[in-house]
Amino acid sequence: MAISRNYSFLRKTPEVFDEISINGKGVIIPARLGSIFWAVLRVAYGRCNQPIYPDQLAEAVQELMLDRDSAAWQAHCEKPNRKPWRERLMLNAMMLTRTSGNNRYGLRLAERGHALSMERDGKVRTYFILRTNPREVRH
Repeated sequence: MAISRNYSFLRKTPEVFDEISINGKGVIIPARLGSIFWAVLRVAYGRCNQPIYPDQLAEAVQELMLDRDSAAWQAHCEKPNRKPWRERLMLNAMMLTRTSGNNRYGLRLAERGHALSMERDGKVRTYFILRTNPREVRH
């Protein structure tokens, strides 16, 4: 029997997580500090309720990770026998949109009333958007 994975971050010690201010209120970023999930969410919370196109996300994450630890970021980007870092980054961002199935990483946002989703604009270009208004959140 498979063990169900716990995606919740509510019971974890808040002091070990990064926090960002949204409309004057502190919001904990539900991801391990310095991880790719953290970087994606840090960028998304910084631009909450606004479209973030894949190129914008990749550029902002790269800048954030270089500022945090450039050597670790270079090592991540140059991992042998792996997909290119931009492709891995997009896969991680897409995982954060999931609230069902085997990899429900989006539940860490849903339990806060937030949701990261992939949508398309009028020109049919894909973008990510982190919705923080509970009335707009679709799970």
